[in-house]
Formats: sequence, structure tokens, C-alpha cells
Amino acid sequence: VADQIGSPGMVVALLVPGFTVGTLLGTAVGPRVLRGVVSVAVLLGGIALVDAALTALIAVDITVVPPRFGAYPLLLLCILVGGVGGSLEVVSPMAMSALLSARQRSDLLLKQSGYGAALVVVITAFLASRFVRDALPWRDVDLLWIGVAAMLLCAACAFGLRTRGVELASGTRSALDSLRNGHHYLRTHRWMQSFLATQLAFIPVVLSPMFYAIYAAESLGTGVGDMDDFRLY
Repeated sequence: VADQIGSPGMVVALLVPGFTVGTLLGTAVGPRVLRGVVSVAVLLGGIALVDAALTALIAVDITVVPPRFGAYPLLLLCILVGGVGGSLEVVSPMAMSALLSARQRSDLLLKQSGYGAALVVVITAFLASRFVRDALPWRDVDLLWIGVAAMLLCAACAFGLRTRGVELASGTRSALDSLRNGHHYLRTHRWMQSFLATQLAFIPVVLSPMFYAIYAAESLGTGVGDMDDFRLY
């Protein structure tokens, strides 16, 4: 989308790293969010509403802001969306523990990926048919608004949850104390050292596709929107 509205190649390349930075920041803020909100329903519903608002701002940015300026709000919004996703990574396990039994948690974790993948395949196959493409000439911004509607529906469902007497997080701890504890855990647990080493080693692999996409579009493309060439590789 950023490429199609004429964003500079470097801004497009920074979207994935920006989202990753936002996710890290969101993960750091997540525990504070847990301590500040006591209702699981408000917590999950609020996250869905914030995500819907950010997605709506992306759609507005694409539609209203002149193309030569639209890339920079898009990059900022991408970082913020990553922040929401990072917070959710902390909040989601706590919310599941508060709402579901051990058996229900196992069923959810095992089945949601399978059901989600099957749904994506069905929707993709449906929209890829020539008849649907000719009858419904959707644009990227239309899909964003559909996403906003889906997130609002999720928020409405989340606000309907009822849990009482659930303590999501207790006590207060400074960021410095958390860093000390994390450093101690890292020094005393070998699996954590191996995990971090693996993550660091594969960071170039995770980030390189987007930069290669820029190279492919700039070197092999002929005009705006040539980021689609990346799919050939």
C-alpha cells in the first residue's frame, strides 16, 4: 500500500523494522497496562478499539493526505500498531488464564490457528475468482475499512465478557528492577541464552525480504506499484 501511494523506497523498507520496534516497546509497556486495568473485558475491548482506530487512521491517511506526505504518518501508525500488538502479547496470556480453564486454553491454542488458516484459504479462493474480481473491484483502503468493522465487532464481543475478582497483575516494580531480574535470569538459564542468540542470528533473515523487495521494485520495476514484483521471488 505504501509503495502504491508513491512512498519513498526507504520508508517502505522501514515499515517492518518500525513495526518490530513498536512491538518491543508495546511488550515493555504491557505489564503497566495490566496493572492499570482490572477488568479483562475493558482491557481486551480497549485494545480492539485502539487497533480499530489506528487502522481507520491508516485508511484516512491513504485517502486524504497527499501522496508525497502520506508515507510518514503511515510509518508512525505502523509503529503504533506494532505497539498495540506487543501489548497484546503480554495481555493475551493473562486474559486467557483469567477467562478459560486449562482444557479450554489448550483447545483455543490448538484450534485457532487451524481454523484461521482454513478461513483465509476459503476467503482467498473466493476473492481470487475472476467473477468476484470483476464484480467487486475492491481497493486496499476498502479492505482496511472492513478490518476496522471486524475489530469493532471484536471489541463489542470483548465488552460482553464477565469476570469478577480477577487480579491480572499485582505489585509494582520499576523498569530497572525488571532489567536486573531479566539479566539474572539470562545468566542462570542456558535455554534463554540460546533463544536470544538464535533470535539475533536470524534478525537479518526476518528483515531482509522487505529490503530485497525494494531492490526488486527499483531495479526490475517500471513504475509505481512495482513492489508486486516481489511476489515473483
